[in-house]
Order: sequence, then structure tokens, then C-alpha cells
Amino acid sequence: MTTNDPSLWLEDIEGQDALAWARAENEKTLGVLQSDPRYRRFYEQALSILQAKDRIAYVSLGRRGLENFWQDENHVRGIWRRTTMESYCSEDPQWESILDVDALAVAENRNGSFKVAALFGLKSASA
Repeated sequence: MTTNDPSLWLEDIEGQDALAWARAENEKTLGVLQSDPRYRRFYEQALSILQAKDRIAYVSLGRRGLENFWQDENHVRGIWRRTTMESYCSEDPQWESILDVDALAVAENRNGSFKVAALFGLKSASA
């Protein structure tokens, strides 16, 4: 199959050219955002919400309990975990790790992310 798509190279999401282009576009966008006088306030508010200790963990019903994909300062890349309904309804739910993406990145010496979420129909549910 032949294509005349001049942007096809962007589909190589880990390719040097695509990554360089994305970094350059991010820099341009960040400059525009940071030049807005409201930027710092909005950034701090969003960060505060994202890192709040009292967030409610959004869960999906899994085969073996309630499942959640969580990110925080200790799990920057995320952790896929599960608990029981009884535990989830308690004041201090006890979670069982299914996949700790941060630990996996360290073990494999790779800066990975949670790419298998789509395979399992998971949503990022850290907030």
C-alpha cells in the first residue's frame, strides 16, 4: 500500500524526527501558555488538585474486584491496582498492586508508560 501522506513520519511515535518535532511544538506551546499572566495561578491550582491526598479513586468493576489506575508523587507513571467493594467503601481502602509501572520502568531500565491500558479498556483514573 502506497501513500502520499507527507506527515506519515509522525506515526513513528518513538522515532527521532517525530520526537524532535513534538519537543519543538511543546516548547512553542509552553512559551505561549507561560506568557499568559494567569498561567502560574492555573498551574498551581491544577497541581494542587492533581496531588491532593483526598482524591476519590475512580474504579472500574474488574473480574477480581474494583480496579483503578492511580498516579501520585510516589507513582508518577502509575499503578494499576484493585480492591474489594468492602475495602473501597471503608475510610482507608487497602489496595493490591496489579502492575506498578514505575517499578517496571526501573526493573527494565526504561522510561515507559502505561501503554497496555487500551488493551484492557482502562481509563486513567487518578482523579
